[in-house]
Amino acid sequence: MTAPLVTFDGENIPAKNLPIPSGYTVLLAPIHLEETTAGGIVLIKEELKSQEASRFVSKVLAIGPLAYKGDKFKEHPNAQARPFCKVGDIVVSGTYSGATLPCKDDKGNTYYLRFMNDDEIKMVMPNTEILDV
Repeated sequence: MTAPLVTFDGENIPAKNLPIPSGYTVLLAPIHLEETTAGGIVLIKEELKSQEASRFVSKVLAIGPLAYKGDKFKEHPNAQARPFCKVGDIVVSGTYSGATLPCKDDKGNTYYLRFMNDDEIKMVMPNTEILDV
C-alpha cells in the first residue's frame, strides 16, 4: 500500500510572489485538504472539519530575518545552537498557532498560507508517509 501524496497550499507559488515574513515570523504552506474524494464524492462539512485538524502540518516557505536569532535562542551550554527549521522543511505547529492569510494564484485559485512566530514551530517531520490524512 502506498502512502497518500501530501501536498501543501501555495507550495508551488514562485518565491517572488510570496509575502515576505518580517522579524521573527515564519511563512508556512499548510497541508492541502481535498473537498472531494478521488471518486468525485463531495465531502460533508463534518468530514472537512475533522480533516482541518491536520492543518497544523505545514511546509516552510520563508523565514523572517530575525527568526532564530537573538537572546531567546541563546545556546544552552550542553546543546548545539541551531534553527528549529529551514525553508523546505515539513513542520508541526500548534493547531491554533499563528494566523491564516488567504491568497490567490495567477489563475485565480484561492490558497491559504500561515504565518507565525519562530518559537511556535513544535517539530520538524522528516517523513510525511506516517501521516493519516
